[in-house]
Order: sequence, then structure tokens, then C-alpha cells
Amino acid sequence: RKQMGTEKVKINWKSLSLQAAAVLLLAVLLASAFNHFSHKEAIPGPVQAACEEVKAPYGTQTRLELSDGTTVYLNAGSTLQFPVSFAGSDSRRVKLTGEGFFSVAKNNDKPFLVDVSSLEIAVTGTRFNVNAYSNSRDITITLVEGAVNLLKMTGNGITRLATMKPNEVASYD
Repeated sequence: RKQMGTEKVKINWKSLSLQAAAVLLLAVLLASAFNHFSHKEAIPGPVQAACEEVKAPYGTQTRLELSDGTTVYLNAGSTLQFPVSFAGSDSRRVKLTGEGFFSVAKNNDKPFLVDVSSLEIAVTGTRFNVNAYSNSRDITITLVEGAVNLLKMTGNGITRLATMKPNEVASYD
């Protein structure tokens, strides 16, 4: 039987330290390059807020509260698109398809705008109903409280069609 001897291995710590430093430096450089080239530059211009879309299933009514405190009741088969937050915007704009009852939180500095097809409804704090299903030609607005401005979006800009008072009903086709 042969007995294996134990040999002492001399470790060159200086060389090992230099190799470890080189690997660490390479990792830092690669991470920095990745961060530099994968970072998206800010696009100049207005910031688009993240948007949500809520659909009321058929046979139901859906209640939601927007970030500004406005309450919306969507009737069956209706859809509301709105930003998660109105912060950083000069208005509070939503888009409605179908029927919704709005109880708008008052804010004179930021008008509340409801886009319905080519019609825009502008308010600052009021309660009203909009019926604008896509399968109907008519858009009907019923004002319960406050005031509503009906605006038509045209190629030349925006034209005011009417200003509604409480208990008035307007129909637009």
C-alpha cells in the first residue's frame, strides 16, 4: 500500500486578489452599461396618465369613485375610461360609452369633461345623467343639479351648443 503524502500548496494572495478585483470591476462596468443603455429618456411634452376602463356587465349597475371624489354610476353595457389620477392635468377628462349618472366633485380650477362621441359635456361640480349608447343615434343629457355646458368638437375647435339649467333635458343627434 502506498501512502499518499500531503503537499503544501502555496497560495499567491496577491495574484488572487488582483483576479477577484478584475472580475468585480468587469461586473460593475457591465451593470453600468446595461443601466445606461436600457434607461429610457423622458419624452418632452405633456405626461400621459395611466388610464383605467370600467365596464358594467349587462344586467348590472356599477358604482365607482374617481380620484377627485366624483361618483359615477354606470348602467348595464356601459364603459367609462378615465385616468387613475387627475393630478398634473388642467382638466378632469373621462370618456363614456353607454349611460352614466355623474355626481361631480366641485373644482372650479379643473373642469370635469365627459367625452361622448363628438359631444363634450363640461361641468365643475354638478349631478347629471348621460345616455349615449353606441347603438342609438341620440345622446340625451338630463341635468339634476348645477350647470352643464354642451360643447361640439369640430375641425375648427370647440363650439358651445347650450348651457343647461337644473331639471332640463337635452337631446343631441
